[in-house]
Amino acid sequence: MILNGIVFNILGLGSLFFIWKKNKKANLSNMVHCLGLIIGWGLVCVSTYYWISFSGVEFGLSFACLNLTLSAWLYILFSLKETSNNKKPEKKPSSQAVQSKQNKTPLSLKTLISGLLDFLVIGPLALFTSCVLSLILFKVLPFDQANTLVLSAFTLPLFWAFFAYWGCMQQNKRVRFFWITCSGLLGSLLLLLS
Repeated sequence: MILNGIVFNILGLGSLFFIWKKNKKANLSNMVHCLGLIIGWGLVCVSTYYWISFSGVEFGLSFACLNLTLSAWLYILFSLKETSNNKKPEKKPSSQAVQSKQNKTPLSLKTLISGLLDFLVIGPLALFTSCVLSLILFKVLPFDQANTLVLSAFTLPLFWAFFAYWGCMQQNKRVRFFWITCSGLLGSLLLLLS
């Protein structure tokens, strides 16, 4: 059962990947493209069925999603190896380009400190806020404890990804730091009072 789930998932994603690659290079007809998409997603659904029949709905969907991402990484690595083999030899740079590269100044201390503070806000601080919000979700939802715990565990990376993405997109660093910190502190206060 497990092997069937893995094989169907890899075959389904392989179908989707190769249809996408071929459509990029040589315009495939709509019929072939749609057929490839239907076969690919159909195999992914069959894989999900095998995972669910093996370990139940909750864990089956979790394993199917994890297997889907691992299979996608497999094809990404395959694609990277393929593109590195197809690289064309580079031209020799002109003497002006070599001189401009040599005249570049190294990173300043201000840039390094700014990058370190950005990392701290987007990394650990956003992770702390995400953990607090997931715990609040755990306390607030009316489901039984096991389902709420699984849902909270799955929402933690979503919250963290949201805060990290928003933090990277926010131009004003003070606003970013203020809102992420306030969200974490307010959530901690709510957890403390409940």
